[in-house]
Amino acid sequence: MLKRCAHCVMPETEGHIALDDNGTCSICNKHLNHQQPGSAPVHGGFAELREKVQEIPFIEGSVYNALVALSGGKDSTMALYVTVKELQLRPLAVFIDNGFCTEAMYSNVRNAAEKLGVDLLICAPQLIKRLFKHLLLSKSRVYYCRICNALIDYYLRAIALQHGIPLLITGLTKGQEFLKGTELFWIYRTSDANLLRSIAGRPEFALVADMFASLALYFHRHFGSVTQVAPFHYLDYEEHEILRVLTGELGYTLPKVSWPQGSTNCLFNFVCQSLTVDYFGYSQHEAEISALVRNGEMTRERALEIIETPISESQIDLALAKLNLTHKDIF
Repeated sequence: MLKRCAHCVMPETEGHIALDDNGTCSICNKHLNHQQPGSAPVHGGFAELREKVQEIPFIEGSVYNALVALSGGKDSTMALYVTVKELQLRPLAVFIDNGFCTEAMYSNVRNAAEKLGVDLLICAPQLIKRLFKHLLLSKSRVYYCRICNALIDYYLRAIALQHGIPLLITGLTKGQEFLKGTELFWIYRTSDANLLRSIAGRPEFALVADMFASLALYFHRHFGSVTQVAPFHYLDYEEHEILRVLTGELGYTLPKVSWPQGSTNCLFNFVCQSLTVDYFGYSQHEAEISALVRNGEMTRERALEIIETPISESQIDLALAKLNLTHKDIF
């Protein structure tokens, strides 16, 4: 039977996530040990966010002074709202369609760009779909979100360089600061090694092989001049208030088909979450949501409701149809 931490939602995972006698996971214990008694999480606030942005050397006369990564989800849409309304920048909004985006995601992106009066660039590279189909059919034990996130980041930064934009603004929350925790490191290492083995000697995936030989080094060498800023690392995250603003002012709607329910993740998330839990025990979703619980930005009850959203074979087939596959081809 699956056991989850009594404080967050991380599952007990042999060799990686241990629960103590009180049912508290090793990550929560580490978090509590590093907090000062009686102290609250420190947020930089809007003043620090504005100061961070003002430190970036903008190119005089450029049409855009920021690129906002839009996914069609509430966090990235709110990041665009803050960029325009609060920071008063001139952003280019960019939406990368990985091949599994829903009409609701497209609708949210277009509505936000139109109502905020910003230019929108939509990019639909086919590399991700071709790569995913190869990995699925070869039964490679990889973490698909890791690969997709890296490739989307590549396209965003390449577009920023093409337009002379030094600032990339994202909707990442404090819970998505994955590189500051260790619970995903072993998954990344295993996935990267399996990915490189699977695509070795295949010229159509040469870019991917070059990137994942050392992902951090690749981005440092090629995109070191692009600074990434996430407003939610400075501002308090209030899900209900964000939805109130977005639905009221930007015509934002929650999709009918997504995992977790009520999110705006792409269709492939049905496949990725199922495989990742099978391969590794948990994914970045458990890590992100657990971090939000530890930071006091989400209740554990809400976190459990999100992470325990069931995934059906029909939902998996909905995503795999984009690759002309079914669940019988991969499970």
